Amino acid sequence: MQFYRKKFTQFFGILLLIASLQGCYTTDIELDGRTGLPKTKHQPIYLTRSELESSVKLLPSRPLKKTGKIYLYQNYLLINELYEGIHVFDNRNPRNPNPIGFIQIPANVDMAVKDGYLYVDNSVDLVTINIQNLPQIQITERLREVFPEGNLTTPPDGLGFTPDPDKGYVIGWK
Repeated sequence: MQFYRKKFTQFFGILLLIASLQGCYTTDIELDGRTGLPKTKHQPIYLTRSELESSVKLLPSRPLKKTGKIYLYQNYLLINELYEGIHVFDNRNPRNPNPIGFIQIPANVDMAVKDGYLYVDNSVDLVTINIQNLPQIQITERLREVFPEGNLTTPPDGLGFTPDPDKGYVIGWK
């Protein structure tokens, strides 16, 4: 009899544990239709096609925050600010580079320089910028939809997200 009471107590304890754990599992998580992952709580920041095409411009210098690639061009130091653009420094004194401007390029991650031209990604587009007369810049070419997904189609938390093409291009998150 002692044996059956012990087995019953163990069985009842396991059953009670299983029943209490069911309350910890929730099925009301909304899934993203494209990825099948739980939907993100972050909100995308969109630019329309016309806003994207007018978004590249030279602004006053600003502090470095989240930097990426670094490039030397003549006496200039170019430092990528991830997803925002490129800092331009006068580097004639490498011990003390002098900030001269910031090229705003939404959703920018990468850059290359050749023969006085800066090649950058601007969300889905490849943009060529003449930098031969820095601090003045001139956009010389824009190739549309070179990067079909863009750089920011995955939210910061890595969860599911399907962009709304009617709203434009994702250039950031809030």
